[in-house]
Amino acid sequence: MLSGMPSCEVVVRRWKYAAPPWRLFDALVGERAHWLEPWEDERTPDLVESVANERVVLAPWVDEDIDDVTVLITSDGEGSQLYVTVHADHVLSDDKRKAARYRLGTLFGEALRSWVDGW
Repeated sequence: MLSGMPSCEVVVRRWKYAAPPWRLFDALVGERAHWLEPWEDERTPDLVESVANERVVLAPWVDEDIDDVTVLITSDGEGSQLYVTVHADHVLSDDKRKAARYRLGTLFGEALRSWVDGW
């Protein structure tokens, strides 16, 4: 969480990719405009923090109830894993958590995967 306010981890997801950590970092930091397309009622998150090939923080997130999304990048054999943690200043309802999990899946599990598959 970026501010001094208390933060809740409201969703944690993990995905595996064939692409190496540096490729995922490049896609998250410099290529978001190519694969992260907000829906009509969403905002485009900004890069607020990064550690090369290891960590990226995006905020504010596409959903107004979510403060930030932290992405940890780790090696997984020749590929990578992303651990995505969603933070909010309050506990989300079950419906909001399900919606956040679904949206993370469409962005990281589908759009990002499609973007980095041909690296």
